[in-house]
Formats: sequence, structure tokens, C-alpha cells
Amino acid sequence: MTKKVINTDVVKKGDNKILLMKLLRENGKTKLYLKTAPEIESVFRTEQTNESRVYKDEDNFHSYYNQLSNEDSLVSLVDNIRLNNYGTQLVDGYRKNLSLLRTVGISNGILFEIQGLIGEEMLEEWSKTLKEFILKLYKSYVRPVEITLILEKKEVC
Repeated sequence: MTKKVINTDVVKKGDNKILLMKLLRENGKTKLYLKTAPEIESVFRTEQTNESRVYKDEDNFHSYYNQLSNEDSLVSLVDNIRLNNYGTQLVDGYRKNLSLLRTVGISNGILFEIQGLIGEEMLEEWSKTLKEFILKLYKSYVRPVEITLILEKKEVC
């Protein structure tokens, strides 16, 4: 059994792990393990889900959250990404497909078998884009922020 780890990344903000990613090749198959913080999964959560016929682990197809209502604001965080093509190639021309983030249960960790041929260099580029997106998503939509509002009443004479 030949196993080659292509990329392993842990993205942390303070003590919070917001992404764990492991890309590997094993017996000619490309596998990807992703685990996000629950707050990241909640950004993509919708009431309705579908089952993918492409993204799967060794035995089962994965369910995914339906179309995002906030997709335009999310894809503007990083150039050349897609979030709406669940079940298609990781790289589509020059755009990176990050729709795997819409997988139900990704905050518990999900293993994907990547279909089709994809080069190691392209996988590394895709993983860098995912990491950049997760960091910007966390900073823009997830990170706790404290806002203090002070209202004063002044009498005008």
C-alpha cells in the first residue's frame, strides 16, 4: 500500500481550530479529509439538503446543504472560487471549487474520495485557496466581535 501525504494544514485562531485538512494519495486514489469549526459549518447551513452522487467517502455519498442565499458575499472574499457547484471537479479552469464546505457534518470531519485525475501542484494550489478563504470567512463572518453602543440625549435650546 503506497500512501503519500500531499498536504496537511491546521488553521487556528487563538485556541480555536477552524480548519483541519489532510490531502493524501493512497493506491492511486486521491483522498481529502476536512474538518471545520462548527461556526464555519453554520455559515453554509440551510434547512434543505441533497445527496451528492459524486462526493463520497469509500462507502457512502455525502449530503450537502442546498444553494446558499449569501453566496455572492462569500465568493467575493477570495478571487476565483466557486461554492455553488457541489459534486464537480475541485478545479474548474482557473476557479477553485470550495463547495465541499457545504457538506453536512463537516464540523465532525468528513473524508472525500476525489474523482478524476488532479495533479499534486493543483491540489496544493487548491488547498492554499481553501485556507485563505477559511481565514477570511472567519474574520468577516464568524469571529466574535464586541460592539458597544452609547446613546446620549442632549437637549437643544
